[in-house]
Amino acid sequence: MTDVLLIAAPLSVRSLHAQLSPPLGLALIGACCKQAGFSTTAIDFNLSGLNLTRLRGVLEFDKPKVIGVSSTTETWPATQEIVEVCKEVLPESTVVVGGIHPSILPGECLRNSRADYVIAGPGEKSFPALTEQIIRRGTVDAESISGLYYRLGKAVCGNQAQPLGDPDALPWADRDLFPESRYRDRPTMLTAIGSCPYRCSFCSASAFWQGKRHYRSVDNIIAELRALAEVRGVHDVFFADDVFTLNRAWALELCEKLRAADLGTTWGCATRIDRVDDELLEAMAAAGCDGIQYGVESGAADILQSVKGIDKDAVIHAVTKARELGMGVLCSFMAPFPEDTPETLAETRRFMKELRGLGADVGLSYTCPYPGTKLYEHADELGIRILPREWSEFSTRAPMIETRHLTAHQIKTFMEQTASELGFKRTAAE
Repeated sequence: MTDVLLIAAPLSVRSLHAQLSPPLGLALIGACCKQAGFSTTAIDFNLSGLNLTRLRGVLEFDKPKVIGVSSTTETWPATQEIVEVCKEVLPESTVVVGGIHPSILPGECLRNSRADYVIAGPGEKSFPALTEQIIRRGTVDAESISGLYYRLGKAVCGNQAQPLGDPDALPWADRDLFPESRYRDRPTMLTAIGSCPYRCSFCSASAFWQGKRHYRSVDNIIAELRALAEVRGVHDVFFADDVFTLNRAWALELCEKLRAADLGTTWGCATRIDRVDDELLEAMAAAGCDGIQYGVESGAADILQSVKGIDKDAVIHAVTKARELGMGVLCSFMAPFPEDTPETLAETRRFMKELRGLGADVGLSYTCPYPGTKLYEHADELGIRILPREWSEFSTRAPMIETRHLTAHQIKTFMEQTASELGFKRTAAE
């Protein structure tokens, strides 16, 4: 028997993109459960696809007392199936769902599944606290647990999610739960808990984290990198934060101490064009940064300014500088934005070609109006029509919206022509 089983729900269609790296958030929750003294196992169904026969076998053999299922919007239908099987095989077990989709729509998710609870917001403290009450107390004081949604008679009640506080107080993500050898990309690592404050119209992370961000100390990060190198032989990582260089002083301190530590670790990161400068890029390169991803999003000057607050010259300079320093550069784009037209899409394609000429790789995805984003919440006033009717259909792999100026056919044609002319797959998410 085991105390806790953690499950990453899969996409309805298997995707190589979903197999790039392990679910770090779930690995961190697992570490917190183990720290609290609970035996913990995990399954990432993104590797195998949803296999309910395997799930039944695991449930019958391990008989977990508490089951946590992590869900995104695309994986919510699979989550419902997983919960159904869990309650069928182990009706006495407690099933908890969390992740970005249940966090944004907690009441709806609890009403539309057989889950016992939903945890909205970060679960690193809430999930072990709930497990403690279930396993060791035998009774749940629902009102005492941050972010917990629960049934009270026929009503659904919920508690306000609370910030995690100092991330140094948390253990490191448990990499034994999701061994990196099973994944396609280099190992990932978080240097902060939370999201950036920009609240871009297409990003649901700020709704999950309320735009709040808590940094790990530089010494804590160095210690984990040293452990990865000495214990696991890992000398190449990707810092998976959405905007790695958001805090310039902190980033410079990290680079300085990385150089002094001399671990021989190379690393990559993602950030915004307006959060780098020549001095910072030079410090990053000297500290082992060999790759950087810039979220550019659009190549149309007016849209780039409205969406990101930057101009094309800044993009060109940041790409050129990073390439001069020997970094690999990936510039990510998406389309369409509400004000895109055939002309602005053509401008985006030309800019992508220009960046390719500077030595950058480029990626292109369909814009997706996930719940919690401005695109989803204000679709009518933005003049967009949301196309998917089921949660499983929300993705970045097909047209998700039509705009005042563009039909789904026009958008798809742009994507396919751009992919053909630049020589890459149709979308960056495939």
